[in-house]
Formats: sequence, C-alpha cells, structure tokens
Amino acid sequence: SREYKRENRLMNILQFVSTQVWKSLFGKSADSLERSIDNADEFMIVDYEPLTSTFVSVPSDFGQLSVDAFMSGIVAGVLTGAGFSARVTAHSVKLEDNE
Repeated sequence: SREYKRENRLMNILQFVSTQVWKSLFGKSADSLERSIDNADEFMIVDYEPLTSTFVSVPSDFGQLSVDAFMSGIVAGVLTGAGFSARVTAHSVKLEDNE
C-alpha cells in the first residue's frame, strides 16, 4: 500500500501542479513556475503553448474572453482541494517572434 501525504507547503503544491497535474491534463509539464518580483505571494505558472487556446478560437464579438481561464479554474480547484486559499487568474501575453 502506497502512502500519500497532503502537501502543506505552497511552493511544493505549486511545483506539483505545474508538473504532475499539468502533465496529466495537458500532456506536458508547464514551461516554468515563476515567483513575482513585485509581490512575494504571487506566482505564475507559464505555458507558452496552452492546449486550450491551440484548438479553440474566440469569436471577435466575445471581446477579451480567455479560453485559458479554464486552466486557472483547474489550478484554483486543485489548490482549494489541497487546503490552500488562492486567487487564481489567467493572463495571455503575446510573445515576440524571437522569444
């Protein structure tokens, strides 16, 4: 019988989400997990090619709708289920061609 432990450290649960959970849901780990320079309690899970926006196009009349917000909902659910309170948001950033 394999024993499981509940994670109680924020960085460890974020690492778990950005690797294991991401890989289970999207077929690969997130590209990176970064800590905000401005706010010590702010972290970013970075995915340069999110699966959700690869196969979904948003009609122009839907404005700023982000299909990637679905991913932030999953992250919020995992963190809440693990006992961590968090405000999770999705942000899309256009990269330059050479990035």
